[in-house]
Amino acid sequence: MKLNNLFTIAEIGQAHEGSLGMLYSYIDALAQTGVGELAHLKTL
Repeated sequence: MKLNNLFTIAEIGQAHEGSLGMLYSYIDALAQTGVGELAHLKTL
């Protein structure tokens, strides 16, 4: 099977431990990898 159109979604979740700066760092790092989408959920 040939995978020509592989689409990757990155999930950050709570890995940023509530730090907005760390969240932006994750986003910047993931942007360099070619990730197609980023998922982040806010929990209350």
